[in-house]
Amino acid sequence: MGKSPRQVQRYITKLEKAGFVKRIERFSGRKQTSNGYSLAGLVAKLKLLEPEFTKAKEMKKLKAKKLETAAAPGRKGQIVHD
Repeated sequence: MGKSPRQVQRYITKLEKAGFVKRIERFSGRKQTSNGYSLAGLVAKLKLLEPEFTKAKEMKKLKAKKLETAAAPGRKGQIVHD
């Protein structure tokens, strides 16, 4: 990744302050062994944003379908007589 351990710690701290990550300290007896991390805040934020992504995806599909229909062979400038 090309980042020092200290730089990674700074990034994690920023994510904690933003509410995306929660540090869970892990101990063995009285000695801290490592940290675990809860991503519940990030998941909650993504759930709030998801409808926007779904709408954008649907709009993109609709636009592509309109372009496909407009470019269909035999339809452009053709007059149909019954």
